Amino acid sequence: MLFAFYLVLAGTERFLVEFVRRNEHILLGLTQAQLISLAMVAGGVGWLAMKARRGPLGRAAPQTAATRATP
Repeated sequence: MLFAFYLVLAGTERFLVEFVRRNEHILLGLTQAQLISLAMVAGGVGWLAMKARRGPLGRAAPQTAATRATP
């Protein structure tokens, strides 16, 4: 999960930084680094969405005897 968050945040940061740099535009007015950054963000968001559909995003609480007992 931490790596998925890293992909989203680092990709977003790199995408924005590339507007300041002067690189050759490759596709749709975006540089190669910006396209890679968009792929990083998409991968991270996809990973987080897949994890959210499968279960809770947080660490599961350990079960104790008290939580397993049913009245």
